[in-house]
Amino acid sequence: MLLASREDEYVSYSSARLEKDPQSSGSGEQTKSYLVMLEALQAKLAQTNFIRIRVQFSKSETTFNSFIGRTAHIQLLTDRESIRMFVSVLGGLFATNK
Repeated sequence: MLLASREDEYVSYSSARLEKDPQSSGSGEQTKSYLVMLEALQAKLAQTNFIRIRVQFSKSETTFNSFIGRTAHIQLLTDRESIRMFVSVLGGLFATNK
């Protein structure tokens, strides 16, 4: 399961989803390195089924974390209600057959 939020500016939306960033064009060394890394990761995970989930948070306050774009990132990792909701709704995806 890959969770991504457009409000998360700490980890880009496409990176969190293991997808090519539409803005990654050009022939610079950084772009080339990014594409090589992404393609290698995707090749290793080619037989893996992913569920990509978009998470949206409202921006309710201005803090240092919201200023640097990581409020949604932290909220996704620490908000107990969000975690409970994901486990409740998607918990069956993690069940193993015994």
